[in-house]
Amino acid sequence: TEYIQQQISGTLNSEVQDDSLATYAKKLAKREAQIDWEIDAGTIDRQIRAFNSSNVAFTWLNGERVKCWLCECISTQGNNDTPGKIIAVDKTGISVACGAGQLRLTQLQLAGGKTLSAANLLNAKADLFQPGFSFNYVEA
Repeated sequence: TEYIQQQISGTLNSEVQDDSLATYAKKLAKREAQIDWEIDAGTIDRQIRAFNSSNVAFTWLNGERVKCWLCECISTQGNNDTPGKIIAVDKTGISVACGAGQLRLTQLQLAGGKTLSAANLLNAKADLFQPGFSFNYVEA
């Protein structure tokens, strides 16, 4: 709030950026948005949030690309299941095993379809998201 008050009163002093201290961030490639289920749930959660709106995070299920728009981190440690395996499915989302922990996918998009909540997607395509099925990482 201090800076806002200074801006309003016209007393905020600007500072020239020292270009020698600046860093360049390269453009993100689409392949960087692919989810690698071998990593931990916390990292995947951050990846999905980071890629939301541009190159949306995605995975593969039965050869079809699935975009993952929103998720919740259920746990960040422990896991006895194969990474990418669908653990549970209900109206709150699709729970997936990760390298460490579990993630619940809550908003997804099938190829050529609209973005849907997990509950709506399961109403229409429950046969695609059965516990025991697995999301895959496809090498480019």
